[in-house]
Amino acid sequence: MRSTICLAEDREACEPALKLLLLSLTRHSPTEAVSLFYPPARGGFVNWLKRCPQVRLETDCLTGGYGWNVKPQALMWMIEWGFDPVIWIDSDVIINRDVLGIFAQLESNTLVATEDALGDDRDHRDALRARLWGFPVGRVFPFGLNSGAVRATAH
Repeated sequence: MRSTICLAEDREACEPALKLLLLSLTRHSPTEAVSLFYPPARGGFVNWLKRCPQVRLETDCLTGGYGWNVKPQALMWMIEWGFDPVIWIDSDVIINRDVLGIFAQLESNTLVATEDALGDDRDHRDALRARLWGFPVGRVFPFGLNSGAVRATAH
């Protein structure tokens, strides 16, 4: 299977952060395919994107995908298109090492998400996001999950 790093952004105001993430991916994971959903991409950004040759730009909107809710649609769309695993990274993240190396030894039935360490005001220990996305709750963790970085597989 072929893997991909999946990014999505629908806010032009966040383009500087998106560019920093793309530059960090180009530096640390230069051979890894990057799938970018960015509907507001304009000519200047498309021209700038030439410095990131591993990025495939998709300017069509994902069905029902906007803001935080774009993640499950983007992940599932990429898996349906034959990418496995798919690694999601929020557009406000900068990486400092090869992303695939972090996940390389994991079994295909392992879902990876990050712990939300921002405190009680973002406490989703009751599986709120899974329930809001319409997913069945398989288990509840003693801490909130942050979906800023997610690794998903077809499994």
